[in-house]
Amino acid sequence: MDDCIIGRNGRPGEYAKSHVLIGPGKTYWLRAHVVAYAMAHGPIPDGMQVCHACDNPPCVNPKHLFLGTAKANAHDRDQKGRRKGPPDRATVGTCRAGLHPWTPDNIIVNDGDARCLQCRREQTRIANRRYRQRKR
Repeated sequence: MDDCIIGRNGRPGEYAKSHVLIGPGKTYWLRAHVVAYAMAHGPIPDGMQVCHACDNPPCVNPKHLFLGTAKANAHDRDQKGRRKGPPDRATVGTCRAGLHPWTPDNIIVNDGDARCLQCRREQTRIANRRYRQRKR
């Protein structure tokens, strides 16, 4: 595999970012590896992520980048021992709060982040109750 190309503002273990002009007066900060992939290979399909074959987050070498789903990317991360943060919920068996079972019918996924459906419903009930109380 070729050597990694580190993005201009990339630091070890962190994603490099690129300032991208989208339209007149519209600029966004995007992850540099996403920009590099799109420039080399074209648009990224919905539901796909740009993944690193080299496991080096600041790398922007298009030869080291490939498309994958969030689930496949997380599986690759776990298999290579790069998981940070709390343990995998599936091995623990309960939600983050430890109140509900972590089963497929009790999981809601939003932007690649899995959450407990029962906890989310309770949070929504509380937020709605507070909103109604403020409205009075």
